[in-house]
Amino acid sequence: CVFLCAGHSCRRIIGDPMENKTKEISYFDVTGQSMWPFLRGVERVVVRPTPISALRRGDLIVFRWEGKVVCHRFAGKDKERLSARPDTAWQRSEIFSSNDLLGRVVGIAHKDKLRPWTGLGARCADLFFFWCGPCFQILR
Repeated sequence: CVFLCAGHSCRRIIGDPMENKTKEISYFDVTGQSMWPFLRGVERVVVRPTPISALRRGDLIVFRWEGKVVCHRFAGKDKERLSARPDTAWQRSEIFSSNDLLGRVVGIAHKDKLRPWTGLGARCADLFFFWCGPCFQILR
């Protein structure tokens, strides 16, 4: 089944942690261009359920929004509501319930090569693309 979103979509590959509490990790194929150039729409992301308190601005997250499954960057929280935005826009963001959070991306696979997405290097890249991602649209 395919879930389309404003520019970015994820196709469920193995389970959904919200439907099956026994699964720790889910995998999603990513399509679309809203996270360009960081995600080019041909990757598979590895997602692990993450408490909201552990999320930091810029983290790559997967969540449900308007009936779709979306992979964008965490932008902030306000009590029970969270917000995320694509790398291609400064101000457009999705507002969603904390219950719709599926988790944080902990790995990215491209051409059958899995790259863990944790640690200092991942954090620096997340922040760079969170703050500078929209600037890359000039280069397209």
